[in-house]
This record gives sequence, structure tokens and C-alpha cells, in this order.
Amino acid sequence: MSGARQFSNANRLPKKFVKAAKMLQAVKERQESLNNLIYSESNAHVDIRSIYGLVSKALQHAEELEKMCKILKEKSESNYIEEYKLKIILTELYWGKQHLPHVPENFNVQLIKANQDLLDKVPASIEDFVPKNSLPRYVRINTLVTSKEYVMDHLAQDGWELVETPITYNRFLKRSAKLTEPNFMEDFHYDDLLVFPSKTPIFKHCLYESGAFVLQAKSSCIPVKILDPKPGDVVMDLCAAPGMKTTQIAAHLENNGIIHAVEVNPKRFALLQKMLEDYSVECAKTYNEDALALRPDDFPDVTHILLDPSCSNSGMGRADVESKSEEQLRKLSAFQTKALVHALSFPNVKRIVYSTCSINTDENEAVIDSAMRQKGDLFRVVEDLPLSEDFSRGSPDFEFGKHGVYFRSDKDQTTGFFVCVIQRI
Repeated sequence: MSGARQFSNANRLPKKFVKAAKMLQAVKERQESLNNLIYSESNAHVDIRSIYGLVSKALQHAEELEKMCKILKEKSESNYIEEYKLKIILTELYWGKQHLPHVPENFNVQLIKANQDLLDKVPASIEDFVPKNSLPRYVRINTLVTSKEYVMDHLAQDGWELVETPITYNRFLKRSAKLTEPNFMEDFHYDDLLVFPSKTPIFKHCLYESGAFVLQAKSSCIPVKILDPKPGDVVMDLCAAPGMKTTQIAAHLENNGIIHAVEVNPKRFALLQKMLEDYSVECAKTYNEDALALRPDDFPDVTHILLDPSCSNSGMGRADVESKSEEQLRKLSAFQTKALVHALSFPNVKRIVYSTCSINTDENEAVIDSAMRQKGDLFRVVEDLPLSEDFSRGSPDFEFGKHGVYFRSDKDQTTGFFVCVIQRI
């Protein structure tokens, strides 16, 4: 298909893009003044400030745009490249609104999308990371009380604008770092997870008040995602409070199955029960008991176990948890190992997910290695997790822990987390 046929009337760019491209060409090729061009045009029907901003940014990033256009020309199978329109689209995508809500899927846009991996490596001015206190706001849709379609319609009525999720993880991270109201996105990996600008007061929204929204960091959602229980399964949540992961398990089960939710602390147990009620969980049995005191043989029907034990919380980025002593870490690690060995003792368990919001190897890889030395004849650590290669692997200094996965706040724009999957042989 030729490039010329791609630019039918239906695929024309918005007027402001066309005007901005013409002005950019005039400035670059004829050395005309941008200010003179702006004020000499009859532009009552277009957004002059927006056009001026686009052209100014294109001029500011002229060197990077030249490199990007060179890449696209080399990758294009057609000789029909409208260079200045291409530069304006790239300017909007990389230094403007960072999405193209009203731009048609014409030849230029298709060419950009097909080569985003290469283009993303060019701009030096796009921030790769954001401070920990400015992480995007992740919201999980509680499918126990609503549908995704209803949520999206409701947000649109409230004035929120859905931004296209980029096709590469790197680009997703950059775009989510710069989200501003009223824009939001679907998560790159999970379609029931929405991404809002940092510090968006979702807790004031009626969808939160009704239990349709669960405020949950992306990394905290992943253990249940890879545990992957199905309707009818029996799941043990050994350290359940405050209950966000328990409600997520119930959503996977569609309230059809059983969750044994265990919490030893009375106050946290009360919080767990309230959360299960608030989020319409009907399939959970709760136990205000020490998980290590449970007799595995009393639960022969359990096939899936989630173990997210007490930890140093070092992945949360708080100063009060970054100074744990070696003795404190040693005690935590000993408890975590004991809890994991206990989880592996349930007679018919098939799949166990071990997770912590810690980035310390003593609480993660070392725990996996220690537990597997005791139970390795019955279980194996799953090497190929359904997480793609977007995330960091555990340390190769450990035999089994190296197959775990880390989520890091300075790389993945979510709280720090470690996850590992153990499967019965």
C-alpha cells in the first residue's frame, strides 16, 4: 500500500498539526520568524497557543527530531515521507501531551508505532524515572461489584480522558511518569489495572466509596496475578491482612471457590474482615490465628497458597525501614523461611507464590534457597514467569532465588517488591 493512499480525507491530521508543520517548514527552510508567522495567519478557528507551543518545542528538540526522522526514513518501505508533519507528531508524542488522541492511524503514525523501541532511545530530555513520592496512582477495578465497561463510561462522564497505552514498556513508564489530569491509562500488563497521575485523590471518588476501586500498588497486584487461581479453586492466604490481595484472589475466583484468610494480629484481623465486607468478598473463611500453628493436614483441599509474610518493607522507600539492623533482618529471614517451609507442607498444594515488599536478598533469594533445600525433592522453582522480560531477575548468587523477579521503584514506577513461584513436581 503506497503512502499516498494512506492520506485520504478520513486520515488527515488535525488542522493545528498541519499548520504547525507548515510553520516549522517555513522557519527551517526560509528562516522566517515564528512570531511573524503566528500573527500573520488568520487563526481565529484554531488554537494558536497550542500551535506556537508545538513549533517551539520542535525547534528546541531539532537535533533529536532529525535523528528520529532518519530512523523512520530508513525503516520506511515508502519514499513518501512528510518530514515536517512527522516532526510535529513526534513533538506532540515526546514533548507535548505524550499521546495522540485525535490523530488518525495514517502512514506517519503507523510508522512511528512500529519503531517506538528505536525512537525511545533518542530523546535525552525525557525522564526515565520519577521520585518515589511521585509514583503514579494505580487503581484496580474490583470486578466483584462492577465491570470495566461501567468504570470506563463513568470516568468519561466525569471528564477523565483515556490515553492510549504505548506498545513498549519503556514508553509506558515514561508516559505514566508524566500523566496529568484529566488523563489516565490502562496498565501495560494488566487490563483491570488503571494508571492515574501521581497523588490523584481517588479516595474521594464515588467509585472508590462504592468498592469498585481498590487503591493498590501495581507490584502488590502481581503476586495474585501469577498465583492465577481459577473459579472453584481453594486458596490459602497465610498472612492476609489488610486484605487487598485477599479481595483480589476473590475477584479471580469470581467469588466461586474458597479462600482461607489467616491473620494473627487482632487489630489487623478486624481490618481484614472489614475490607472483605467493603469489597463484597463472599468466598472467604477468616482465621484469627498464627499461620504457623495451622495443621496442614486439616486443609487437604488447598491447592494454591499466597505467602506474603512480614518483612522489612525496604521496597516502600521509607526512611524508617531502611535502617534495619543485621539482627532484625536475621530474625525476619528465619521467620520467613519457616513460614515458606510450612506453606510447602500442605499435602495437596500445587502452586505457592512467595512475595515481600522488600528488596533485601536475605528476605528473598536466601529464603527461597533455604526452603528449597528442605523441600526441593517435592517442588521446583518456576523459571519462566508470565511477566515477560520487562522486570529484574533475582541475584545469580543464589541457586533458586535467581528465578525470582524484582519490581523496583526507580525502574518500574511502583513500590519495590519481590515475587517467586514454587510448583509441586
